[in-house]
Amino acid sequence: MRGAFFGAVAVVIVACSGANTSNLTGGGAHDGGTGGETSSGSSGSSGSSGGSSGGGSGGSSGGMGDDQSDATSPPQDAAQEPAPPACMPSPPSPGGACNSLTAPPSSITVVCDATATVPAAVGGVIHDGTYRLTAATYYAGGSACPTPETDGVTWDICGTSWQIAQNDSVNGAPQPALVANATVVASGSSLDITGGCGLMTVTIPPFGYDADGTTLRLHTSGPTAQNGRIDTFTRQ
Repeated sequence: MRGAFFGAVAVVIVACSGANTSNLTGGGAHDGGTGGETSSGSSGSSGSSGGSSGGGSGGSSGGMGDDQSDATSPPQDAAQEPAPPACMPSPPSPGGACNSLTAPPSSITVVCDATATVPAAVGGVIHDGTYRLTAATYYAGGSACPTPETDGVTWDICGTSWQIAQNDSVNGAPQPALVANATVVASGSSLDITGGCGLMTVTIPPFGYDADGTTLRLHTSGPTAQNGRIDTFTRQ
């Protein structure tokens, strides 16, 4: 049962080259008036002068308040800058591969449960990010276990853009690496997959899935309804 998720389609990799990837008031007049009221007779001019002086001082204080307000106002342009995109698909590699992901070593052993039947997919919300294969189980449901296999898989998910880099080894023999892109749309508890660069000529059947904030489990079907494989990916 070769391959995490795409299975045997990895052997029909199509070469990809040149792909285009997918928030004061001032108190001058009031203070000056007070100075005028305290003067009388010949000292009236002094009171007037005091009022003028008080008013000038108050006005100056008010002006400083305005300057401080302006200094703390955020720049208008900064508030209008658009937010950066939440994610970006990996571009093609300089060598012409469909994306720039690095496939991890094929170090995850596919465990076979000889008696249990494969659990049903339950769906969930798939979060954008990079996911690494951390476990794989084949449920034989009373049938024979498949040929021993080890896998290493990285998925980069950005909306409907899914990109994969995979190494696997079947019965100890390394298989050709898979580096490819696909468009994946969730519907209920299944994934509808359209092959892109590296999978242009492949028709991929829907797969089941379970997802939460940190984990993605991909279900691939076996020969019967009782058996199949579940690959567990952990968000990095």
